[in-house]
Amino acid sequence: GPRLRRDVPRILKKLVDDGVLLEDHGEFNLQTRESSEWEKDYRNRVTRIQASEHEVAQQRDALLRDGLQQAIRGVKVNQGQSKTPRQIAMHFSDDPPPPGGTDVQVWVRDGWSVSEKAVLDSARSAGQESPTVFVFVPKKGAEDLNRAITQVKAAQDVLNEKGVPATDAGREARSAMQTRLEHAEATRAKLVRELIDSARVLKGGGQELH
Repeated sequence: GPRLRRDVPRILKKLVDDGVLLEDHGEFNLQTRESSEWEKDYRNRVTRIQASEHEVAQQRDALLRDGLQQAIRGVKVNQGQSKTPRQIAMHFSDDPPPPGGTDVQVWVRDGWSVSEKAVLDSARSAGQESPTVFVFVPKKGAEDLNRAITQVKAAQDVLNEKGVPATDAGREARSAMQTRLEHAEATRAKLVRELIDSARVLKGGGQELH
């Protein structure tokens, strides 16, 4: 009983991933000729997107930026004894943010482009008087995130290309592809949240903020 309930979802997922079954919002069916064509198109797109590291990297960078922007939404910063309100300015670059200005500069880098040690060294060398906040997003679950990004893009492209079919078999294939897209989007969102939650935040001088 318990073992069967544990193993069946895993086996069904593998059969879907292998293209043997198609999943339509919790219902599993054998592939039809039409759904097999959709599956072939999807897999060809996955292969092409995986080969384009630049395309995947662009998607990843955009997701991380959006996730960090969402994380600071609503955060208010009041500086000094006068409690002067300050805006938070996110800075995504290999180069430090420009000096001056009244915003709180948050310099964000990630493990795909720089080492954690390099970010820590930057924070330490800036000194305790530095107004910059240093953020490092670790390179965790890189393969899983790349796979989810690829699956989302491939499924979206198939749905956009094929449109709304006129046959029942075609509509079933489209619904299954929509289910695949929703699963991939949920996985991608979860992985991005985990990355944002694991980010290190440092003050000038290297003190970590929690």
